[in-house]
Amino acid sequence: FRAFDSDGDGRIGCTEMYSALLWLGLHLTPSQVQDFIRQMSTGPTGYVNFVEFKAALSDPELGDADPLNGGDNTDASAVHSQAKAILGSAGRTVNDEDPFGLVSAAGGQDGDDGGSGSGGLFQRIVINQQRIAELSEVDSRYETEKEGVIEVSVLRDVKFRLVKHTAFNKLWTTRSLKTVVWGASVWAPDTELAWYSRLGKTKELICLGHFGTRGYVDPHKVKDKVTGKNVDRLVLEITDTGVMGLSGKKRHKAIMSKVLPHPSRFHLVWSKTQGSKPLYVWAGVPPSRDFVSIGHICTSSSSPPPLESVRCAPRHWLTEATDEPRLVWEDSGTAGRSGSLWTVTSMNILVGTDSHNPPKGPFYEFMCNKWLCTSDFRAIPDFDK
Repeated sequence: FRAFDSDGDGRIGCTEMYSALLWLGLHLTPSQVQDFIRQMSTGPTGYVNFVEFKAALSDPELGDADPLNGGDNTDASAVHSQAKAILGSAGRTVNDEDPFGLVSAAGGQDGDDGGSGSGGLFQRIVINQQRIAELSEVDSRYETEKEGVIEVSVLRDVKFRLVKHTAFNKLWTTRSLKTVVWGASVWAPDTELAWYSRLGKTKELICLGHFGTRGYVDPHKVKDKVTGKNVDRLVLEITDTGVMGLSGKKRHKAIMSKVLPHPSRFHLVWSKTQGSKPLYVWAGVPPSRDFVSIGHICTSSSSPPPLESVRCAPRHWLTEATDEPRLVWEDSGTAGRSGSLWTVTSMNILVGTDSHNPPKGPFYEFMCNKWLCTSDFRAIPDFDK
């Protein structure tokens, strides 16, 4: 999808699909490609987003077993053979190690993507664009972008900022475990606001993950051993001064669902069931690749937490964190599967892993501490005091 999406706007149009298929050696007519996009696109724009792209290419009979849905890739050899047959018949030289030519087109070898992973490899592929008509130009059912310009405005009454948080609920401690290292505790941010802080406006605190500390002290009282200053635990605060009446609340809810959706499900990262109270560490699975789960959620039950307990953040609001993970606690000396808890990013948010080694990133944090949102849901820094 990244390779086909030549302008990086998160959607694929007829020109991009036509050019990408030519690049793969598949010669379809413009009308065939337009029919293809028409079948894949479920909205009025005539463009295909990642969710639609994935749904069109997934095998409904395989369901979750489909490799595109994270299933077992047992048919990889068959796919490899088909790729060689298609590209070979088009007169393309086929490399057994790289049948689609992705690595060579990116200018590198396997594992040589500048440390940015496969995403960086695909982003370096340049597919020459050969323009054909978009659906909005040949079919009146699809929206037209007048004169090629989309008007974007800034929603100045909706403000986002990271704030130091001071209210937490204790979820779990190591007190009942026979651990050979220091004790630790896990905390959830209390995001309920006092009534007086919401007068005349809608203000929300957003949970993006839980927090962990060495020892049993409330997180906002923990001090850095080097500087002696409190260690800040950050949450996202949203203030919407444009919310007035029912219509305003509906607008606010629509904005929240669009830019900060809940995960589609949870994945169990690690559990520690010894002691008087078990610990289960969960990672939210974002609804699409356009979003990121920043931190992990912890429970004392083997049942996944409610989807509403955490939100995901837009990938284009974020940047990769440069700080190394910082160890909170590891379970040396206890029974069961090994695991550990870590703090990541400048938000000092919690992640878990099923080993004593640092968790593998990348981890993400927001590009700035205060920002506004545009009508197309992009973030721009807010420099007002």
